[in-house]
Amino acid sequence: MKVFISYSTHDTELVKEVADSVKSKTELFYWEEAHRPGDEAWPRIFSWIDESDLVLVVITDSTLKRAFSVGQEVGHARKAGKRIIPLVSSEVDLKDLGFLSGITFIPLDVRDPAKGIESLQKELERLENESRELALNQKGSNENGVAALVGLGVLFFLLSR
Repeated sequence: MKVFISYSTHDTELVKEVADSVKSKTELFYWEEAHRPGDEAWPRIFSWIDESDLVLVVITDSTLKRAFSVGQEVGHARKAGKRIIPLVSSEVDLKDLGFLSGITFIPLDVRDPAKGIESLQKELERLENESRELALNQKGSNENGVAALVGLGVLFFLLSR
C-alpha cells in the first residue's frame, strides 16, 4: 500500500515516529524523507498523492497555524478521490477541522502517540485485508467469466453443427 503523509514541518519528529511504525507494511511518501534537491515542490507532492492509495494527515496546533500547505494537499487528495485518514492531536479544537469536516479521524496524543499509532496500524491491516479480499473476488469473477465464455463457445459450437 502506498501512503502519503501530509503534515506541518514543525511536526517532523512526530511524523517520523508515525512513519517508522508503518513503513514495514507501506511505501511511504512524505516531504522529509522523499524530497530531492532540485525538485519543484508542488508537482512532486501532487504526484505522491496521485500515486498513493491512502493519505494520512497529521493535525496538530502547528498544522492549524500553517494550514495552507496541508489544506492544498488534502484538497488535492479529495479531488483525486483518495481515502484520507486524519490523525488529530488532542490539543486541536474539533471546530477547527473545517477542511477535514465529515472525515472520521484517529485521536493522537502528541506526548504519547502509541495508542493513536496502534489504532492506525489496525486500520492499515483492515484496509490491507479488504484490498486482498477485493482482489480475490475480482479474480474469482474473472475466472467465472472465462468459464462462462468457454461454456457459451461450446454451446455455440454444438448449436451450429
